[in-house]
Amino acid sequence: MIFTTKPLKVVRLTCENPIEDFIKHELTKEEAGSLTRNAFFIRAIGVEKTDEIFSQQVKRLDDYFLLKAKDTVYLRLEELKYSLSPQETEGYIQAYEEWLKIKDAKPEEQFRLPFPAELTSDTLEWTKKCAFKEVLHMYECYMPHANASTTKNFAVKLLSWITAYLPLLVTKERGQLGKVVYVGPIKRQEYLFLYFLFLMGCDVLYMNPQEDCLATYEEVLRTSQVYHYPIKAQVPATLVPFETYKKQIVKPSEVATVPIQSISIQRPPQQNTTIKESGARRGSINLGGSHKGSVGNGIQRQTPRVPSSAMPSRSVPPKNNHSAEPSRPIVPNHQAPRVGSTVTTSIGNDTGILRELSYEELAQLSTSIVMITVLDGQRRAFKGGSGVVIHEEGYILTNFHVVRDGCHFEVQFENEEQSYVTSRIVKYHPNYDLALIKVEKRCKPLPLYRGEHLVRGQKVVAIGSPLGLFNTVSDGIISAFREIQDMSMIQFTAPISNGSSGGALLDMYGRLIGIITAGFDAGQNLNLAVKSEQIEYFANNFL
Repeated sequence: MIFTTKPLKVVRLTCENPIEDFIKHELTKEEAGSLTRNAFFIRAIGVEKTDEIFSQQVKRLDDYFLLKAKDTVYLRLEELKYSLSPQETEGYIQAYEEWLKIKDAKPEEQFRLPFPAELTSDTLEWTKKCAFKEVLHMYECYMPHANASTTKNFAVKLLSWITAYLPLLVTKERGQLGKVVYVGPIKRQEYLFLYFLFLMGCDVLYMNPQEDCLATYEEVLRTSQVYHYPIKAQVPATLVPFETYKKQIVKPSEVATVPIQSISIQRPPQQNTTIKESGARRGSINLGGSHKGSVGNGIQRQTPRVPSSAMPSRSVPPKNNHSAEPSRPIVPNHQAPRVGSTVTTSIGNDTGILRELSYEELAQLSTSIVMITVLDGQRRAFKGGSGVVIHEEGYILTNFHVVRDGCHFEVQFENEEQSYVTSRIVKYHPNYDLALIKVEKRCKPLPLYRGEHLVRGQKVVAIGSPLGLFNTVSDGIISAFREIQDMSMIQFTAPISNGSSGGALLDMYGRLIGIITAGFDAGQNLNLAVKSEQIEYFANNFL
């Protein structure tokens, strides 16, 4: 059978007045009956006269498309949400890997591939897959540090955004696509998603009252039109969130809802219960090296213990050959202020009062958590994990089993394209499964918890890079406290996966209560972290 389905061909229009032209542009009857679409992709930078006028322009767009042009699907964004469960992450990885197998195959094979956010129109479905391929190609061409791991991370993020937002913008009719307004600062990956929407035929308007933060990037200059207003705002725009504003002005019966699609995951049958480290030895990053070491053989019913093969002995130092500190009794906790008292920490508000943070605020602490790729003597990556900044001079805490056998360590910080390579292990402790490395960079550290005893049932948040997916955030509770190899550990339910080792376990005040270390392989969300007491003893001089 001859494959006859064609993707849309999108022609970028040039605007003279961003707001007016964006509002007035409509799909013509001729376009609706053809495969050609005319669409805007505009970067509107600055303000016309005052900051207030900028806010009025955004309000005008909202009012027009929500109240007058109700047949037009409209979406205003100030950020792209990205928070996946391990099951969702696994599903997107599976979808990406299946796509990799056939991306250069015949068009009919690519078209038949099941793909997230399935559309009813064959034309739009084929356009979606072609646009996905084009955007990934741009990422590989223009991102200076793009490699197989970072490209996979971006692909998963892109697929999650496609699943979340595309169904909100495409109606059942073949020719009806939406309009997207993005307001405020934007990063290159978010921009590439906007370009994906443009390739789908959406009108896209990016508005930043302060600066064109992407103006130096070649892929931005060649894919969108910039329009500069005469004045740059001094402060970011303060806007009512879109969903809140929509509820204020639109009756509930008028608000259309589109179900977000989910990805079904086929899980392999469970094997005999074992404990495994949650780092590279469970396969987070494996670009050609073998994983050394064996795993425990079983769990005692009340107090599971990791056999000695799962915890490195003192006689196996890393190749940097730093000596481990001798064991000593754990130093007792310092007493910390109770909730409501004043503290000197960046986590508190301006009054210095310790307060519980929202999940969004906790996720922002990811800037102090890094992804570590472990390199051999030829600088080839063979495993990876996570790490936590504990000192502003670039000291990063991770697990010993993450850095063991490594010669160099590539450290990636959130929102930075540059990575930092170091071979310096400052100290390590095999029994605690802790190690400290250093990079030449000023960093923002996380505060260590020094309060009263933690309790079962209290909420926690885990941040790390499972499966090499940079700084994934998950939540759960403390479910128990365990003695593993004569060391007290926190058992918690926040989901983790391979590559989470060395990541942060936080309380709801943004304090580091543990370093993610291991998981019960056959169980669901049965995970372990080194407690803050061991961290304090091990790294006290660096806190």
